[in-house]
Amino acid sequence: LYHHTAAGYQDPDEVAEELEITKTPTLRRLNREEKKARRKAYCQRNRRRILCVAAVLLVLVALAVALGIVFGTSSGQDDNKGVDIPDDFSGPDDFPGATGARPAPSPAGGTMGPTETRDPTLAALTDYLKSLEANSGAPSPLSDPASPQSQARNYVLSTLSQDDAAVLAALNNSGAKGNPRQGVQLRVGQLYGLAATYYATGGDDGGWDDDTNWMLRGGAADPCGWTGVTCGGGSARRGRDLGTGTVSASTGTGTGSKDTGSIAADRQTHIGDIQRRARENDYAGRNLQAMPADAITEIRLEDNDLFGQLDDNFGAYFPYLRTLALPSNSLSGPLPSSLLNGQMDNLQIIDLFDNDFTGSVMEGMANMQQLLVLGLGDNEIDGQLPTSLPPKLQFLELSDNDFFGNIPGDAIGALSDLESLNLSDNARLVGPIPPAMFGSSNLLRLELDDCNFSGGIPSEIGQASALTYVNANGNALLTGPIPAALYSLVNLDTVLLYETAISGSISPAIGQLTNLRIAFLNDNNLSGGIPPEIGNCKALVELKLDDNNLIGGIPAELTTLPLLERLHLHNNAALGGTIPEDIGDLTALRELFLYSSGLTGEIPQSLGELAALVTLALNNNALEGALPDSFDGLVSLRVLDLALNGLEKLTKNIGKLPALEELYLNSNQFQGQLPKEIGGLTTLRRLYAENNLFSGDAPDFSRMLELEELGLAYNKVAGDDKFPGFEGDLPNLGGLRKLAVLRLHENSFEGELDPNYGSLTSLIEIRLENNNLSGAIPAFWGFLSLEELTLFQNEGIVGPVPAELCTLVEGGRLDRFIVNCSLGCPCCTDCYDGP
Repeated sequence: LYHHTAAGYQDPDEVAEELEITKTPTLRRLNREEKKARRKAYCQRNRRRILCVAAVLLVLVALAVALGIVFGTSSGQDDNKGVDIPDDFSGPDDFPGATGARPAPSPAGGTMGPTETRDPTLAALTDYLKSLEANSGAPSPLSDPASPQSQARNYVLSTLSQDDAAVLAALNNSGAKGNPRQGVQLRVGQLYGLAATYYATGGDDGGWDDDTNWMLRGGAADPCGWTGVTCGGGSARRGRDLGTGTVSASTGTGTGSKDTGSIAADRQTHIGDIQRRARENDYAGRNLQAMPADAITEIRLEDNDLFGQLDDNFGAYFPYLRTLALPSNSLSGPLPSSLLNGQMDNLQIIDLFDNDFTGSVMEGMANMQQLLVLGLGDNEIDGQLPTSLPPKLQFLELSDNDFFGNIPGDAIGALSDLESLNLSDNARLVGPIPPAMFGSSNLLRLELDDCNFSGGIPSEIGQASALTYVNANGNALLTGPIPAALYSLVNLDTVLLYETAISGSISPAIGQLTNLRIAFLNDNNLSGGIPPEIGNCKALVELKLDDNNLIGGIPAELTTLPLLERLHLHNNAALGGTIPEDIGDLTALRELFLYSSGLTGEIPQSLGELAALVTLALNNNALEGALPDSFDGLVSLRVLDLALNGLEKLTKNIGKLPALEELYLNSNQFQGQLPKEIGGLTTLRRLYAENNLFSGDAPDFSRMLELEELGLAYNKVAGDDKFPGFEGDLPNLGGLRKLAVLRLHENSFEGELDPNYGSLTSLIEIRLENNNLSGAIPAFWGFLSLEELTLFQNEGIVGPVPAELCTLVEGGRLDRFIVNCSLGCPCCTDCYDGP
């Protein structure tokens, strides 16, 4: 085992990840975290730039105001608009009337001075916008000339028609505020809300990936044509999808049927299905008929590099909003209170997944009578889970945050329409999984992984009869058997219960799960045998039962699963038995991990029929006999691990594997010559044939240009001439520029040290001890980046030791350099002076 490890062996699970055969949810989360880190760095740079630019502009504005006072300068009125722009208004330059031009943001946009009381349009606009703010007692952001709200007000002012301005002025004069859900008030509020969002989230600083049509003026200031904005009223929707540049329209009909076959795939598919059903129900029930045609119903800016904070009054600007989807951005700060307090009474979908929001989730959410989707996963929200929730929720995602405490079982159980619940990756969620939470017979997805739940899985899970996906992995305190009720969930597609403390046996009732595709029950305390009834699960694609205490061998019924691609039974030390003769019937198989499972007997010929197989790990068993000639049929194989067995004969067809990258033959009983055909494995990166009984000349490796590690050590049996190990000259390594590890010790190689090894510039380890080598140590080896060089027990090697090698030692690079003491090496880290 030491030699196996020392040879650079990798666990097959790690190999599989390296080869990207599968991607786990954990890996996907890591990808998101890397992406978020890049976005954060970008945002920080842009925030610094914004502060610097704002400071410079404030200085320039102050100078301009001072000059205006001294010289009495004034700006004229734009002839193309009906709005009287106040004399000292420092809003966007070159506006209005230039359709298609983007206004430049003005940090001084809110500095109106005495004009605010004498200009009726500006006063009316400001007064109306303030009326939309929550009465929190805090100063209005419109009083800050550099705020996004002040910039947004300037933009709205530049787009007002004369008629709209007159309506606002009349309202202001009468002391009325009007109805924010219709007419001028609706249009102004929506436009202001979008503009404030644009300025607050980096849109004016080039931060957005796509801001097509945003912040145009004049006749183009129609937000229904802006990227990511959809308007819906009357009998049609219209809008512009993010990144497509195409306007969409729909009259939608139907009853909103559920597509249960697709929504188990991922969150976006599920949310999209819920939204589709909601739209169909809206049109069928004429719910949108009462909405104004220009009412904004959807804002979708997914993965668009938004950063900064949303306006706390966001909800007041969009009274008809149905969908708010801003996932995969870098938005931060607390969630807007107006978003979750019931003020947005039309809101159906909130998707803020993968941002940096903080704070807590308010109890007032229960007032959101229409909310169907709440996606707040992958943020930095903390606090306890809310005990009252929107009654119509179908999708609740609070994963990957910092919530603590227990699951509010009654509150979740009361959600009779709930289809997806995701609380995963909240390490401070504790306590038992409450039986009361399984109140929805519509529940399809349950994700409780990587928390700290304890106790058993309640039998009430059987009440969620529609479940297709269950994930509770990574809860180390989760104990007890797999409940019988789980086997009654005949719609199950995926069960992920790995890395817990679940015990007991796998019930024969597993054969009832005929829709089961993925079952990960690995890394538990399961015992007993693998039930033959598992052969009824004909839909199985991935089965992991490794790292348990299973016994009784591999049932032949496992070989009848036609779709199986991934079979992991390794690290069940007492599993025992032989590899089934019909293993070759698993023609879809890509991964077969059977290592460390107490297997005996020979490797069946049929295994060579697995043409799709990518990784085969049979190491650390008691397999014996010959490697089948049929192995040349493994045309897709990239990793073959046969180490630590009792195999005796190696077929020359091992050299006919065109995709092979890693070959481990360590610690067997292989005898005779290592097949010269191995030299034709031009894709091979690692070859270890150590601790066997090979003899004769080594193959010519010069064509194996991808080779990084070569281990042929420990093939000589001391004192037994029958097993001399490898003989002849050192192997021809040609121009193997990627070779880093060369382990040829404990053999019978002879001849002089090859100076050409000095051209193998990636070498860090050369081990040649205990051979029959002779001659001087090549000085050119001193120009390599060696970390280990061992040449002792080669009586023919003579000094002096090259100064170049001593330089490597003195520089701290070469930290293990051993020769015979007779060479008188002044810089060696050690020397050999006989047994």
